[in-house]
Amino acid sequence: MYDDRIEINSPGGLPEGFSKEEYLYGNISVLRNPIIASAFYRLDLIEKFGTGIMRINNEYMDGIIKPGFDKSKTLRILNNLIDKNMIQKLGKGPSTTYRLR
Repeated sequence: MYDDRIEINSPGGLPEGFSKEEYLYGNISVLRNPIIASAFYRLDLIEKFGTGIMRINNEYMDGIIKPGFDKSKTLRILNNLIDKNMIQKLGKGPSTTYRLR
């Protein structure tokens, strides 16, 4: 946890067929896991599907500090573990998995 920000890491990449700009600023709603989203909605833990990035951008619109949506730290850590031969990367894109060596 940081004093000046909250970091949320997601292991998934961009939804297939969308650029980073479209996903972050195009008001595109793509459910990553519809089963979990539906359960959270029925439990009243969320109010809408797929509006998080749009709402985050709206909240920070007039702010000096803007949110970052890069997953470079996670990728750096994974690539470092691959380079050290501690894990093995299997597959590509959203189906990528990692296995201990």
